[in-house]
Amino acid sequence: MLLTAGAVLTVALLVAVGVLGYGLWRWYAVDKVDLDVAEAEAGEPVNILLVGSDSREGEGAVGDAEVDGKRTDTIMILRLDPQSEQVAVLSLPRDLWLPIADTGESARINSAYNAPGEEQVLIDTIQDELQIDINHWIEIDFAGFRELVDSIGGVTLYFDHALRDRDAGLHIYDLGCVNLDGETALAYARSRKAQYMTDEGWKRDPQSDLSRIARQQTLMTEALSKALDEVDSNPLRARELVEIGVDNVTIDEELGLGDIRQLADRFSDLDPASFRTVALPVVPRPGDEDATVVMDEAAAEPILAVFRGGEAREVDPADVTVDVRNGTMADPARQRDGLAGEATAALEGVGFAAGVPADDGEFHEHTTVRFAPGEVAYGQAVARHLPNGVVLEEDPDVEPGHVTVVAGADFTSVLPEPVPLDELPPPPEVGAPSSMPADDQADDPADDAGTDGTDEGTQTTLPTGPTTTTPAQVGAVPAGACP
Repeated sequence: MLLTAGAVLTVALLVAVGVLGYGLWRWYAVDKVDLDVAEAEAGEPVNILLVGSDSREGEGAVGDAEVDGKRTDTIMILRLDPQSEQVAVLSLPRDLWLPIADTGESARINSAYNAPGEEQVLIDTIQDELQIDINHWIEIDFAGFRELVDSIGGVTLYFDHALRDRDAGLHIYDLGCVNLDGETALAYARSRKAQYMTDEGWKRDPQSDLSRIARQQTLMTEALSKALDEVDSNPLRARELVEIGVDNVTIDEELGLGDIRQLADRFSDLDPASFRTVALPVVPRPGDEDATVVMDEAAAEPILAVFRGGEAREVDPADVTVDVRNGTMADPARQRDGLAGEATAALEGVGFAAGVPADDGEFHEHTTVRFAPGEVAYGQAVARHLPNGVVLEEDPDVEPGHVTVVAGADFTSVLPEPVPLDELPPPPEVGAPSSMPADDQADDPADDAGTDGTDEGTQTTLPTGPTTTTPAQVGAVPAGACP
C-alpha cells in the first residue's frame, strides 16, 4: 500500500505540475516496458498491477540470499472505477502458492517475477489464476520510495508497543508518535519477522505476511495524506516529488498520456481515506503451513468479484461439509428425535457434503447457521436452502470449509433449489434480511461511498479489509493523537 501511494502520486503529479511543459517532458522520461495487457473500454473500470521491486543487494535480504536478480515483496491491484468514482486496492501475499504461468509448476507468486519474462509472467499468472484482467502495469523501485518519504520529511505513526525486525533492519523502541524516515518506513513496510514487546518480553508476530500488508495499509494512508497536503500548500513541491518518482517508476507502453490525465482527474481532490483496501483471504497451505498460503476460495470470491467487475460466483454445495446439530433435544417437551439425521440427509440430497449428525447441548428456538471466519459465502450457500430464515453467525470454532447447522424448533425442511441471495428470508425476530454477519453490515463500504454499491443487481462493493488483530500491527494513528 505504501508503494501504491508512491506510484499513483507520481503519475498524478506528472499531470498536476503542468502537462503542457514540464509534466509532458518528464512523461517521456518515464521507463516503459512492452507488455500484453487487457484492453479496457473508455469509461470502464481499470485494473492496474502495482509492483514494488528491488535487487537482491542489501534491502534487508537476510534469509533470502538464495534468490538472485530482481524481486518483488509487494504485489497489489489498484482498481479505478470512473462510474462510481471508487478506488479499491487488493494486496496479494508474496507467499501465495499457485500455478505460475507458462512454467507448468506451482510456486510463490513473487517467484513469477523472477521467471523469464518477469512482468508478463506475473500478469499472466494473476489473470489465469485469479481471473482478474490486468489493464496496466506500474512498478516502483524501493530506493525511490525511500527518497519520496524523506522528501516529505518522513511519516509519523503511532506506536503503543516497541517493534523490531532484525532481518529487515527495523528497530522502533520509542512509544507514542514517531516520525519514520525513508529507511525506517521501508523496513516497517517490508518486515515479515516482526517482534513486539510485551510484559513477558519480545513476542513474534504470528501473522507474518498478513501483518505486513496491514502495516503497509497504515503507511499508505499517512504517506499519501502528507504528500498531498504538501502539494496543496506549495505547488512547487510537486516538481520535486515528480523528479524522484520518474527516476524509479516503470510503466507499460499502453499506459498513454490520456490515461494519465484521466488518472490525475480521479486523484485531483483525493481523500486518502477514500481508498478501500483489502488483502486476499488465504489459509495455510497444507503440508507447508508455516511458510506458504493458498487462497481461501470461498472468502475470496466476493472480493475477487469486485476486481473482475461481475457478480460473485456461487459456492458449489459439494465444497461445503454440513455438520447438523439437533437443537431441540435439551427440552424434553419439545424435542424432535432424529432431526439432525433427517436434516443431514436432506442437505446431502441437494448436493452438500454430509458431516456426522449429533445433538446440541442447548435448546434452540431458531435455526442457526454457523460458518468459519471469512467464509460467509459458505453459510449463505446453506441458508439459501432453508425456507424460514436463519441466524447467520461467524464462529471461529467452525472448521474452514464446514458449516454447522443447529436445527432449532422452527426447522421445517430443505428447499431443493436455493432462493436468490437477495431474497433470503429475514432472520427470526429481525426486520431486515441478513445476508452477511452483523459486523460486516456495519462496515459495508457502500455506506461510506454514499451509494448502494450495485449496478443492476451486480455486487460492486468491496468487503472490509483486514483489521489490527495483533500488537505487531501497530502504527495506525488514533484520531487527534499525532499533529
